[in-house]
Amino acid sequence: MATWQGYCWLGSENGYQTLEVQSNTYHGAEAQLKRIYGAETVANLHEVSGGSSHSGGGGFSLPGWNTFKYLVAGFFLLMVLTNVGQNEEMSNPTPAADTVEMKSFLNGNQ
Repeated sequence: MATWQGYCWLGSENGYQTLEVQSNTYHGAEAQLKRIYGAETVANLHEVSGGSSHSGGGGFSLPGWNTFKYLVAGFFLLMVLTNVGQNEEMSNPTPAADTVEMKSFLNGNQ
């Protein structure tokens, strides 16, 4: 169930008030504002939490997305830092076997 918020006219004595109700749908929230609070007019009714939006909004929200990105970045950083100096071939390059074979081939030694 979602929380809906609307800007409601409650009559000249109370004026406009921002009110919240719990409902599954836009129309259900509007009906509750009118029935419970006696709202004569409901304006800017929108979902503020839970459920999917039926008020025209949309958009994708994934809680903890930034945390996930930082964990992945930290994981790769850790992998890079723990592999520094582990590969002797890369830190002290020697002539490749392909180069030796190519020189032999060019010299006619097959």
